[in-house]
Amino acid sequence: MKSKIINRLAKIFKSYAFTLIIGILLIITGVSELLETIIPDFEAYLKTHHGLIILGIVHIGKSLVYILEGAEAILINETAEEIKEIDKDLQHLKQN
Repeated sequence: MKSKIINRLAKIFKSYAFTLIIGILLIITGVSELLETIIPDFEAYLKTHHGLIILGIVHIGKSLVYILEGAEAILINETAEEIKEIDKDLQHLKQN
């Protein structure tokens, strides 16, 4: 059972719309820098380093989602194993 925060982050970072928006932003930053190089009077406000920062933030967010999901799965698995052990102990006590 995913927590609400992990679920919301996963929906955001794994959505196709989010990926599309990030791709468009990266293209815009690259084109604006290209135009600044080609046209001397053009002044770009978004440069390539802005696109790299956006890309870095997105990758950190996606990685964080996978890390949190994995940690939650490990915790659930450990809890299930502890419950099985307790159940075995209870059955053993009932038999004696």
